[in-house]
Amino acid sequence: MYVSPEGKQWQVHWQDRKKGARFDSKKEAINYAKKMTKEALEGDIAEIRWQREDGSFQAEWTYGSDPYPPMVRII
Repeated sequence: MYVSPEGKQWQVHWQDRKKGARFDSKKEAINYAKKMTKEALEGDIAEIRWQREDGSFQAEWTYGSDPYPPMVRII
């Protein structure tokens, strides 16, 4: 799952969907992505990334256990 700027709004993207939820602020979009990720986990690992307005990735949050060797499922 990732959050990216879309014009004057911020959009939450899912791996299996072409369009996601849109929000007026980056903070709202990130909070929504965190909520959806926690609900979808069911014991797995999930990541959230968000982009800057220039398209580069700013940060990343990983939820769930951190196994070794690392194995990540992006939702």
